[in-house]
Amino acid sequence: MGIRLLSLGGPKGFKYYPAARYPGPSELDVGHGSYAGCRYYKARKSMKPWSEAKTLLLIRILLGAAALVLLIQTLHRAFRPDGYDFTPRLLAAKALVEGTNPYQIATPFPLTYPLFICVILIPLAWMPYALANILWFGVNAASLWFSIRYLVKSYDPKTTESEFLKLFALGCLLFLNIVQNNFANGQVNLPMIAMSVLFFKFLMEKKPHWAGFFLAAAISLKLTPLILDRKSTRLNSSHITIS
Repeated sequence: MGIRLLSLGGPKGFKYYPAARYPGPSELDVGHGSYAGCRYYKARKSMKPWSEAKTLLLIRILLGAAALVLLIQTLHRAFRPDGYDFTPRLLAAKALVEGTNPYQIATPFPLTYPLFICVILIPLAWMPYALANILWFGVNAASLWFSIRYLVKSYDPKTTESEFLKLFALGCLLFLNIVQNNFANGQVNLPMIAMSVLFFKFLMEKKPHWAGFFLAAAISLKLTPLILDRKSTRLNSSHITIS
């Protein structure tokens, strides 16, 4: 065991050993010598290795910071004089409730989507404008997270949560321009993709009615998923009926 001889006036902060038990200098020593018949040394403090937990924490912080920046950018665009892509959809939802034609609203961004988007936005139409935009931002974020998570887990069910988090962050970084465009403009692409993923989920689980429901919902948000219509003739009549 080390013996401290501070009362004898030896160098402070060093461990002292009887000469016979001195472990000897090494490349980790930052100082060694002898004093009052004893050898002393002071070992360099070893640095703790970077842990997986710290990596995941850093990724979460970066994702949170990126989400905050995107939210600020989204609200900035939302409060422009002419608003942004989400603004006319919200106004169209109010017009639908008031009994007027949602497609005849005077706005720089006329509504070009089926009326289903107006129906699902009716709850947001009654909220304060800022709150409605924040909630729509949250819907987009949840849609993005769910869609990527389900696809990754479907490809490799053994993917751990930490591995998925890294893949998610990497994917958002590689496709930052696309992700930013969808969030900052309040578009419907991410919820539409989530609906399409749910369609595939229930199709693989052999639940055609639920699959047809979500395919119909995706098509009602945007006509792009019509390309999935020929996936199953059994689903054809199901989702058309729901539409």
